[in-house]
Amino acid sequence: MKYKIRILDESSNNEINIGEDEIIEVRYNIGVIRNNDFANNRSSIEMEIKGKMISNIGKENKEDGNKENLYIKNKKNIISLAGWAESYMEVNDYRNVEVSVDLGGNKDIHYKFMNMFVQDFSQELSIEKGIGIFTLKLKQKFHQKERLEIK
Repeated sequence: MKYKIRILDESSNNEINIGEDEIIEVRYNIGVIRNNDFANNRSSIEMEIKGKMISNIGKENKEDGNKENLYIKNKKNIISLAGWAESYMEVNDYRNVEVSVDLGGNKDIHYKFMNMFVQDFSQELSIEKGIGIFTLKLKQKFHQKERLEIK
């Protein structure tokens, strides 16, 4: 399976595109709505994206075979994700997240999650392991009609 993620900020038409070389794992959960005081705590759709921090000597970009482009793109994506995580309570804190999954054999499935916000963003850097991993945890805005679209 191959994943691509597009995160769209409709207020500024800026987007973050995370490619298959950067993604380790994508999970989403539709949970039971809980009785809490705050609407954002009652959101029933949550998502977690785990990805790699790619070093300058990392893998080649599968699309064009260029190591440098993948490193620069990955660095830009991580900076953009951290900026989104810090934008809470600003105009662009809610964004639409599209996940495209290539199932192989010309089969695919597409998910569109509306009005997601960053619940948590973390990075793990390990010289000993020789890897860097980021984890982006998202929640969906509670009061809305369009929640999830699957095609």
